[in-house]
Amino acid sequence: MKTILILSMTLFVLACSKTTLLSQSTEQPSAVEFIAHEHFTTPSDSDYSFYYDEYRQVFAINAGNPKLRDRFIRATKKLDSNFIGGEYLLTLNTITEEDGESSYQVFVNDELIATVTNPETHKAFKLVQLQIGKTELKAGDVLTIAANAVTNGKIPEGDGTAYARGRWQSLLLTPVQ
Repeated sequence: MKTILILSMTLFVLACSKTTLLSQSTEQPSAVEFIAHEHFTTPSDSDYSFYYDEYRQVFAINAGNPKLRDRFIRATKKLDSNFIGGEYLLTLNTITEEDGESSYQVFVNDELIATVTNPETHKAFKLVQLQIGKTELKAGDVLTIAANAVTNGKIPEGDGTAYARGRWQSLLLTPVQ
């Protein structure tokens, strides 16, 4: 009888432990990467929008158009109802350009949470991860990435200098443990 009681108690403890582990694992969000051209939208009816640079698989600004230079262009992503809320570390994946160091603004629900800038480079089109920082996110929040086309005055082009196109690839959300 004593053996059966010990066995029953052991099975009960194991069952409770398994249930606890399962419930913890299903509630923990996992990292998610939102690809610029797949998950973000940019106004199609506006002259002030990104284009999809298919070769590099990034959003970019048409810096050949003078009215798109030195201004921020935006794209948005609404977190759907399946998104698991919590605190996330945000990382913006951008592309370096020799002709300028584009800046990027990150907004949550129209509130600016960070401005970051690409580093100066001598190697164009290198993937760079810009740390945005930690922020609380929940389903229904709207994420906005804004980028600008700028020149550093170092690459001659016509009567002026070439402009970087504010290229960016994705936004990575990593849950904070």
